Amino acid sequence: MKETRVPSSLGMVHSTLISLKGIMRLLSIFESKPRIRDAWRKFLFVAAKAFMAAEMEKRTQLIESK
Repeated sequence: MKETRVPSSLGMVHSTLISLKGIMRLLSIFESKPRIRDAWRKFLFVAAKAFMAAEMEKRTQLIESK
């Protein structure tokens, strides 16, 4: 199971662990409920943006440290 720590400095997404297995399990539960499904898609979008921002920050720090 791959987990990623999301920095709390990214606004809406607080410092938390995002588990791919956990996300997939919740998605399968919520898929049948349209309002929850839409909210879930928004959450996934925010989580993906936070993950990409964290990766970009890592790369920036790596480049600056050289």
